[in-house]
Amino acid sequence: MNSLVNYSEYDQKQDKESLKQAENCYSHSIQAAKRSDPINLTGALVNYALVQEEQHQVDKAEITFKKAISSWKEPSSLLSQSNQYLAFSHIARAWYNLARVHISQGLVSYALKDCSQAYSYDLKSYHRIDLCRTIQLYASLLMEVLARDMESKVSLHCNSILHEMIE
Repeated sequence: MNSLVNYSEYDQKQDKESLKQAENCYSHSIQAAKRSDPINLTGALVNYALVQEEQHQVDKAEITFKKAISSWKEPSSLLSQSNQYLAFSHIARAWYNLARVHISQGLVSYALKDCSQAYSYDLKSYHRIDLCRTIQLYASLLMEVLARDMESKVSLHCNSILHEMIE
């Protein structure tokens, strides 16, 4: 039994060290992206926020997801199509993860708005798996709102969105 406890303690220590290394790497990526790669700045901030979330620093992660969203710039039509899709994918992931944070905080109305944003950018990114994941989260939130019947206006709005997604 002691060996399992020791392994678990060792494993937890390794996880903490790995998260610290990831945090350090993403911090450097953010600094580099600020200087030379604005397309990837949003993505680096999202990854940094995910590490913060893994470290149970949800409030810091929320702030970093919001920084990622505010750092995003509409991709230039001069960029290759794949880079344009990547830019849309980064912002979609920022909105998606912010929605998850808001769900954990019990802020369903904010999470619905976040999911709506993620959905619109996922459509532009052409990353189908991410789009499916966003639709799944969005539909789940909409169904929760319908089940609660929080407000008739919100419920009617949710019902129409679900119909649009199905069609």
